[in-house]
Amino acid sequence: MSNNTIATNTVYVNESPLVFLVGSAPILNFNYLGSGTLTTGTYALYRNKTSTATGNLTISGRTAVTPAISLTLPGDYELYATITDNSVVRVKAVRIMVRKLGVY
Repeated sequence: MSNNTIATNTVYVNESPLVFLVGSAPILNFNYLGSGTLTTGTYALYRNKTSTATGNLTISGRTAVTPAISLTLPGDYELYATITDNSVVRVKAVRIMVRKLGVY
């Protein structure tokens, strides 16, 4: 498992797409600038435009953290993190490409 910081106050993560191999289980951190309280964090993961997982984010200070996300099949994924930041709902997204070794 790896712990990856991937976003700071962006709607769509500029560093995306992230590329992982099949079988990876990354933990993704979404950082939020500013002050105040983050609450009600959830995420939704889609593979090839089909929902594959949803759940809650762990909040620590101004960072929302996903649990380990199991990437067991190759394909194009999108992860959406929704958080309430001082009563304002914010959504961040990241594209994830999962490839297998060899020819895809």
